[in-house]
Amino acid sequence: MNYDAYIFDQDGTIYLGEQPLPGAAETIAALRAAGKRTIFLSNNPTKTREQYALKLSHMGIATPLDDIVNSSFVLVQWLLREASGATLFVVGEEPLKSDLRAAGLCSSCRPSAASWSAIGWRPIYRWASTPVWPPAWC
Repeated sequence: MNYDAYIFDQDGTIYLGEQPLPGAAETIAALRAAGKRTIFLSNNPTKTREQYALKLSHMGIATPLDDIVNSSFVLVQWLLREASGATLFVVGEEPLKSDLRAAGLCSSCRPSAASWSAIGWRPIYRWASTPVWPPAWC
C-alpha cells in the first residue's frame, strides 16, 4: 500500500445495486487503518452525496461527505467557478436539481430563458419521441 489515497468507483466496485461486494468493507477498513484516504466516485446524478454517504454507511463503510464525489457535485463546482451567473434549464432527476438549487444556481422552466442547459440521467426521457424538452425545476 504505497499510495496516500485510493479512489473507488462505487457501483460495480464497492457494491452492486444494494449489495456490498464481498471484501469491500474489509478492504476499505484495512486501508483506513493503514492511514490511507479513501474517496468514492459516481457518475450517477440520481443520488446526492448525502444519499451515497448513507448507502455506504449501511454497508459498514461510514464515509464523510468530503470523500464522496458524484457528477452533480462536480457539475456544481464547475458551474460556480466558470458560469456562476448562468441561468440553467435542467433536465434530470431531483437529486441533480436539489444540488444545483442548494448551490444557489438559477434556473428557468423555459429553455429560451436559459443560457445553459444541464442534462442528467432521466429514466423516462425519450430523445427521439419528445419534440419539447421535459420541464425543469421552477
